[in-house]
Amino acid sequence: MPWRDVAENGALQSSDALMFSERVTEHRVDVGSTVLHVVEDGPPAGTPLVLLNGAMCALPMWAKLMPQLAREFRVVRHDYRGTGQSEPGPDLSGYTLEQYADDLAAVLDALDITEAVVWAHAFGSRVAMGFAHRHPGRVSRLALFDAAVAPGDFAAMRRMNEVARERRRAAGIAEPEQPPGWNHHRSPETAEYAFGAGPRAGALASWLPSLRAPLLVATGEFDPNLVSSRDIVRAVPGSILSVIPLAGHGAIRQRPSVCLDLFLSFAHGLEPGVSPTP
Repeated sequence: MPWRDVAENGALQSSDALMFSERVTEHRVDVGSTVLHVVEDGPPAGTPLVLLNGAMCALPMWAKLMPQLAREFRVVRHDYRGTGQSEPGPDLSGYTLEQYADDLAAVLDALDITEAVVWAHAFGSRVAMGFAHRHPGRVSRLALFDAAVAPGDFAAMRRMNEVARERRRAAGIAEPEQPPGWNHHRSPETAEYAFGAGPRAGALASWLPSLRAPLLVATGEFDPNLVSSRDIVRAVPGSILSVIPLAGHGAIRQRPSVCLDLFLSFAHGLEPGVSPTP
């Protein structure tokens, strides 16, 4: 698939500075029906790592984690069609999890990446499951944070996030400052519809039997998605559940260093903190 470099070697001005490695490249990748904003950084010979954004998030949501990730991995991030700095699709029919999964395959093809570790956040976990289902063999390890196959209870998420915030305050844990631009979209209205693909999805649970890569599911202890996260782990033999302490929905943004440690342990083949799955 065609693509072109926009900037290299720390020259980016518009995304999130991304000055984490010797090589930083921004691409506009043509996936056939639209053009996606893609950024890769870290050593070109590093293990490919795909990061998938959460709902209403853009690439800078990962900024706090990039300095460490880019030392080891060839990190690929992209804004889903109609979100962040990506172009919208030609019509509403393109805003589906299946299409987003195929878009990711096209991005990896454009970058000559056959297989990658995938780390997904919340909504991104649904895209990741679709990608692993539709493109088997292209995922070497799969980390799903705040994942669910059941519909999300957004009112409960907001309520329990307040509880988690109070618990962190009581424990003396400062709230991390969110990176500039973490939820900036060229068209907020289009982005809202694009992220609606999660609630519009069919039976995500039907994809679970096809997940073959080593799987980590990590979810905040106060996240209502934890119930569904446990269902995912029960359905995928050999998968691991880790409950993130003092986190609600959005654990990567609430407790970034804890989440990073969990992911790196998993990515290196070590066993992260494991919680029982009754």
